[in-house]
Amino acid sequence: MSTMEFQVALEDTTVYSPVMATDSFNYHMLVYPSGNCGETKYLSAYTHFTEKKGSPADFPLGTSVAFVVELVNHDDANKSIVHGYTRMVYPGFSWGRTQFIKRSELTKENGWLDQEGKLVFRARANVVEEDPHPLKPEWHEVRFDGRQEYDPGDEFKSPPTWKGNYKFQLAVFPGGIECEDGQQHLAVYIHLLDARDKRDEVRLRMKLLNHKDGKNAIAWTSIHTFNDMGQSWGCPALIPLTEIMSEALGWLNASGEIVLRAAVLPASVEGPNPREIQSGNGRLATSNGSSRRDVEDAPESPSKRAKLE
Repeated sequence: MSTMEFQVALEDTTVYSPVMATDSFNYHMLVYPSGNCGETKYLSAYTHFTEKKGSPADFPLGTSVAFVVELVNHDDANKSIVHGYTRMVYPGFSWGRTQFIKRSELTKENGWLDQEGKLVFRARANVVEEDPHPLKPEWHEVRFDGRQEYDPGDEFKSPPTWKGNYKFQLAVFPGGIECEDGQQHLAVYIHLLDARDKRDEVRLRMKLLNHKDGKNAIAWTSIHTFNDMGQSWGCPALIPLTEIMSEALGWLNASGEIVLRAAVLPASVEGPNPREIQSGNGRLATSNGSSRRDVEDAPESPSKRAKLE
């Protein structure tokens, strides 16, 4: 977010700052040293937004824009006046303060005038980037380096965590488990470690995020009964490792990480039939294994289903 800086003379009636260009819109400041709308005892300041010439379709309609206006105090930066706003804007939109500061306070002794006897304003604005994958409270997130080489059977476990009424951790096999089709797939299992809710049947959910297109995320779900704490259930073939390694497909984030999320919920929570849930691109991962990806849910292995030591 680049910053614009400009001077304002107190004797001016209206001051237009230089136009600042962003990727999707232009903006500039309007300052009224003698006030606006009859407020002659105050300086007024506003931010005004316009379209970029030749590219009106790029204007961020329906998107929040954050913009900040600062009046610099040259004696003490902590006394500078800073006002920040976040608004949805449109071409021609203006927003600011009619009573920004009393004119009687704008003196050299108070630190508001620079060496040329002028006020100095700074302004900046940018589109607010919304998280395409907001993390809900019930989800446990795990990240690992997707660019490293792993051997089949290599395993790591996430730290145990309480989410809601369930304590669990993820066991991830980044080098995969060789499947019947001869390919190696990413395998992920949920270890249920403890539960405040003593209902036997729970709903297990996992999601592999896609960072190129959020709609391509792979969602896996299963309703399962754990006979005892410390047992595991999960998916031995979430996605072929060859697909993960292809950065063009979007399974790695900007840091080269694979991002997995998991949740354990009561099976009785209202919602769609888990056997009908699918991700945006039609990839389906369900408890009966009937999916376009042939994703199955399964115990990690006979040994893995035993209580964790």
